[in-house]
Amino acid sequence: MKCPKCSAPITAKPDAQGYLICAGCGARLRSRAAAQAATAGAAPPAAPAAPPVPAPPPPPKAAAPAPPPSAPTPLAFPAPAEAPASLAQVFAELRAVRQTQQEILALLRGRPAASPVPASLPPHAAHGFGGATGFEASAEEPDPDPRPRPAPARSRRRVILLDDDAATREAAKESLRSRGLEVVATETGKQAIAAIGESKPDAIVMEIGIEGDMPGRDFVNIVKATMDWVDIPLVLFTRVPVADEEEARTLHGADLYVQKGPGAEAALAERLAGVLGR
Repeated sequence: MKCPKCSAPITAKPDAQGYLICAGCGARLRSRAAAQAATAGAAPPAAPAAPPVPAPPPPPKAAAPAPPPSAPTPLAFPAPAEAPASLAQVFAELRAVRQTQQEILALLRGRPAASPVPASLPPHAAHGFGGATGFEASAEEPDPDPRPRPAPARSRRRVILLDDDAATREAAKESLRSRGLEVVATETGKQAIAAIGESKPDAIVMEIGIEGDMPGRDFVNIVKATMDWVDIPLVLFTRVPVADEEEARTLHGADLYVQKGPGAEAALAERLAGVLGR
């Protein structure tokens, strides 16, 4: 047997493990018989390990039960506003306004008509014209000019002055008369209402701060609530502080105002003359 590395002859016997030692190169060789015997006695190769089986995924967690619906929260409404301090006082004021309006109507009805109805008209004459419900022919002579005649115009503008202070009332009256105005001076609201009912004025000058049976605010409300009077210019000649024309209109219902004080009567006459075109 020769060494496969150095081709030197090997004469030594194999050792206990079946290896031969080359004397030329010192290689350790194994004989074919020893290799076959070792192979025969060796354990068969182990089978390849099976791939690991993946663990099953954990089961999904059960969803938590939804909480039961809570009872609806009741709506919170604001507490109702408190009633007026005294309903009896409100009703008393309404009754006073109604009584005053009735007095106004009585004054208006008591004025003489421009063309009185003849007393000889039949009872059914007030229902209309013609037939059993109309006016019958009058025995009087017909008017040669049937056109309506205009009411005679007043030569001077008429002003109602309402003031509970005698000194300022007289001073304002004299100042207005110096401008050629006819002035009817009154001390209370009822007197002024009666004067307006007798003849509709061209303007009303008033103290808004009057008290008594008809305060100034009630007087303004009655004038503005009467259709025949709502267009009468209303001028405040007052001791009550008023900021400006806007406040006079929105808060007091007046068209303009003059604050009382030194020289206020002359300023009142000047402004009123401008309104009336005097």
